[in-house]
Parts: sequence; C-alpha cells; structure tokens
Amino acid sequence: MKQISVSLPNRPGTLYNVCDVLAKSGVNILSLYAEQTNYNDKSGVVRMAVHDENAATRALKLGGFKYDVKDLHVVELPDKPGELAKATHKLAHKGVNIDNLFILGSGKGTTRIALTTNDIEKTRQALSM
Repeated sequence: MKQISVSLPNRPGTLYNVCDVLAKSGVNILSLYAEQTNYNDKSGVVRMAVHDENAATRALKLGGFKYDVKDLHVVELPDKPGELAKATHKLAHKGVNIDNLFILGSGKGTTRIALTTNDIEKTRQALSM
C-alpha cells in the first residue's frame, strides 16, 4: 500500500478539489487526513491511502496537483492500552524514524495502524511484518 501526500494551500475548497478529481476518476479513498503544515503561509498537506494508486496519481497529475508517494506500512496491533507504545519503542530501538502514523480503524480486538518511515526493511524487522 502507498501513501499519497498532496501539498495544498490551506483555503476553502482545496480539499474538495482533490476529492472531486479522485472521485471523477473512480478512485476510492481508504483513509485520509489533512493538516495545516505552515501557520505563516497557510499551506497544508493531505495524506491518503487509496484503492488504486496508479489511477490516483494520474488524476492528481492531470489536475495539476503536487504530490509525493511513499510506502505505507499497515500493521495490526492488539486493541489494548500500551500496544502503540510497544510498537513505537521497537522502531526506536532499531533506529527507525517515523514520518507519519495514523490509525486506520479497530475492531474484533485489533487496531490497524499505517505508517511511513525512513527504512522499510528495519520497519518490517521491528514489527514482524
């Protein structure tokens, strides 16, 4: 799975524009979060996982959006206190830097997290992916 990050100005309608371009191309968004990244110039970023990365990047390119694609690691953890702390400790112990991390959802006793890191192989080793 890949994470697509889209750089945007932080103003009304920009998130709609991204979602609309993807929808018109038949791209289903599996997860998304948006944030203001620079409080001085009001820029932002939208990070998402989609069902079809190739269709999404084609649509974003045609729409004139600036984007970046990174490997997204999805891990299931037991859904109980301290499990995220354990996982992040394992990564820190291996010298892995977490670029982004978010929770995809939880159910049936597990929580799915998604993260991008500076080292795919060390992440896999640390989290036994």
